[in-house]
Formats: sequence, structure tokens, C-alpha cells
Amino acid sequence: MTIELYCLLFSTVLGFLHVMTQVVTQARERKTPYDPNRDNPVVLGLYGGRAQRALQNFLETYPLFIAAIVVLTFVEEEGFISNLGAMLYLGARTAYLPLYIAGLGPIRSIAWGLSLLGLVLLFLTPLV
Repeated sequence: MTIELYCLLFSTVLGFLHVMTQVVTQARERKTPYDPNRDNPVVLGLYGGRAQRALQNFLETYPLFIAAIVVLTFVEEEGFISNLGAMLYLGARTAYLPLYIAGLGPIRSIAWGLSLLGLVLLFLTPLV
């Protein structure tokens, strides 16, 4: 299995961690061990809101990452640049979640930018 596919595999774990972080932080803020339903919107607290926004941000770029890895795998264009791009995306996205929850805005923005750089490297690989 290629490095890009390993990064895709581990990114699914990261997506799961995003969802679980959101669920746990919001349940703690509601002081309930579960989320009874989503029919009644609630006002999110500080950490629940951050977890929700971090998940939404992840979901905005994740389909692009998946598509890039699938295309690179089909055209068999993996190489140093795509390896770097996939690892950069995954590493920066992994750092992004705790940085967002902690409220470290400037550093979080750097992680976001690095993840986008990783995507750009993946997009450029078949063109180079």
C-alpha cells in the first residue's frame, strides 16, 4: 500500500476523532451522557462550538483529499511530491483539531494553511 493510501486510511480515523470530539464536548456541555436527538437545536458552549466548527472545517476539505488520493492511485502517479502532500495534509489536519479546541487561533491558521499546501501538492503531482 502506498503512503498516500495509508494517509487516506489514517484520515478516516481522524474524521472519527473529529466526530467523537464534537459528540463528547457537546454532551458534557449539556450535562447529558448522550445526545437524545438533533431536532431541538441547542446553544453550544465554548468547546462544543469549537469542536463543531473544527469538524465542519475538516469536512470542507476532506472530499478534496479523498478525490486527490483516488486519482493519484488510479493514474499511478505517486511519488515524492504526493507523499509529501498527503503526509502534510494528514499531519496538519491532525494538529488542527487540538489547536482549534484550545483556541490557539494563529497557530491553528498555520496548520490550516499547511493542510491546504498538502492538497495543492497532491493536485500538482499528475501535472508535473
